[in-house]
Amino acid sequence: MSETRPAPRNATMRYVVLAALLVAVAVGWTVAWNFLAGRADARLQRHLARLAEHGTVFTCAERSIAGYPFRFEVDCAKPRLVVARAGDIEFAAERLRLVGMIWQPLKLVSFLDGPATLRDPATGALYDATWTATEGSIGFATLNIDRASAVFDDLAIAESGVERPARLAARHLEFHGRPAAGPDAGPEDVDLALTAEELVLSDGAGHDLPPLALSADTTARNVLGAAIGARRQSDFLKRWQAADGALEIVAARLAVGSGFLAAGTGRLRLDGSGRLVGNIDANIAGIEKLLGGNGNILATLGTALLGPASELEGRPARAAKLRFDAGRVNLGPLTISELPPLY
Repeated sequence: MSETRPAPRNATMRYVVLAALLVAVAVGWTVAWNFLAGRADARLQRHLARLAEHGTVFTCAERSIAGYPFRFEVDCAKPRLVVARAGDIEFAAERLRLVGMIWQPLKLVSFLDGPATLRDPATGALYDATWTATEGSIGFATLNIDRASAVFDDLAIAESGVERPARLAARHLEFHGRPAAGPDAGPEDVDLALTAEELVLSDGAGHDLPPLALSADTTARNVLGAAIGARRQSDFLKRWQAADGALEIVAARLAVGSGFLAAGTGRLRLDGSGRLVGNIDANIAGIEKLLGGNGNILATLGTALLGPASELEGRPARAAKLRFDAGRVNLGPLTISELPPLY
């Protein structure tokens, strides 16, 4: 009859050592997560403090950090943003979450829960905003923001407490910003991109434009230095003008309904009185549909003001130059609008 032999002592020790190693790894990972979470929170607080120094204050009714073991999640209840440089404009929402993965601590993804409110300090008007989905992202390069994006689906903004409010709605809206790239980019230049799909503008009186599709890639020159230290929007714009700031339109496209289409490039800046100056060179197709159809006197006049024949996305088009001179918007020899000074 054979005897059952006990497991060798060294096998038992291997299990003990393995268990001890797993415990040590778990403890070490927990310590590391708490350390990195603290660093991420401290970095975020430094950025918020820098913004507050320049008149942009962000607060939470309650704030917590979670996400262990593989991510960091900052949960902000009742976020509120006050921008002094825009005249103390106020924005408030229900909840904001900032999420970063432990292997990408310099990139944060944000999720904003609505509804939200926006107060216009100039008029005292209050606007309500809703959406079905939103996502943003912020990329950091050491202490500086390297990239920022915001995306909204089914966005709707309307004035609160008004029987027939003006309204803005978009099926999809995107905004992206980053330090300017390219050989001619300066340290104070920023690339900005905007995309809007099925954008609807209503004045509340039944004068609604057909759905718009808008996209624009631009570069704001000498903008960062003007923004630093500016306490009001007017201060920022004056400093930007003094710094020879300009908005370069690299590519822009506007479609109105299924008829009107325009695309162009240009450069705009402010003169000493805060009025727009510059040019936009565009190609325009379907202006007669926007102005009432062929044979309509407005459509005939609009076509006559345009330049030579061209082509746009396979459609017959006309070249056009919009000139901005001391706030006056000129198309050919005709002034079609006059814009007020921006400060």
